[in-house]
Amino acid sequence: MALTRLNQPLSFYSRTLATAREYQRRYGGDRAFDDLGDALTHPGIESCVICVPHHLHEEYVAAAVQARKHILLEKPLAHSLASAARIADLVATAGHGRAFMLAEQMHYLPVLSHLRRLPQSSAVRYVFTDRSPYQPTGWRTQLDCAGGGVMLDLGIHYVSLAVRAFGPIASHEKTVLGRLPHTDIPCAERLHLQHANGVEGDIDVAWASPETLTRLVVEGASGTFQYQLGERIAWFGRMPRFVCLRSANGRMQMMTDYIAKCRMASPPREAADALPVLAAVF
Repeated sequence: MALTRLNQPLSFYSRTLATAREYQRRYGGDRAFDDLGDALTHPGIESCVICVPHHLHEEYVAAAVQARKHILLEKPLAHSLASAARIADLVATAGHGRAFMLAEQMHYLPVLSHLRRLPQSSAVRYVFTDRSPYQPTGWRTQLDCAGGGVMLDLGIHYVSLAVRAFGPIASHEKTVLGRLPHTDIPCAERLHLQHANGVEGDIDVAWASPETLTRLVVEGASGTFQYQLGERIAWFGRMPRFVCLRSANGRMQMMTDYIAKCRMASPPREAADALPVLAAVF
């Protein structure tokens, strides 16, 4: 957890006290709770990091908003567009000077600044690929809980990155390439995006894949840009470009920004901003 490296006091809530205490032991927390009301009303807790199954996001956000806490919500915003819209309304109308942020580390990838500097036109095309042997279990194999498959759970990272790099989405088309055995959960999907500035791209994601591949490729008139996620070097043609000194995955930068937003009580616009991204993956 990136938060443990920022020297912030931590408390943990879980439905069972044993689990909460295990997190407390593992990450050096100050308190453990098995009652959500007790956790939210404790005077020493100012912020909530909500990391629960997708279909529970709205319930937990509503409870945290009512308790006047800052909120960092794990992506995606919700398991459905209707629930996401209600969450956006909740945090927008709550007032109280509390920050709301979606835990989207792709917004903080050091390589993003390099992507933004590439010439952007209809001549530009990108392919973002993330395939892994990961085998989802539990609620991720239940459509009513997960809300979708690999594109909603994993691919949404890359949709967020594409919007940050190339601007608003004008149109999108999704293709399901495979499903988990004995379920309705897509495990391989491709999403084609057309951006308002003419840039086009594909996001190709898969679980239960025989290969592991996380790669960004952008092609244009000026050449080809390639980057392997987590690396400190990107390539423009045959020329290396230094990306970052550390935290290439953006987690530390994200948590630092979240803490700053809590201290400044930044206006909670991120929920509304996330709606177009979520709409593209459904």
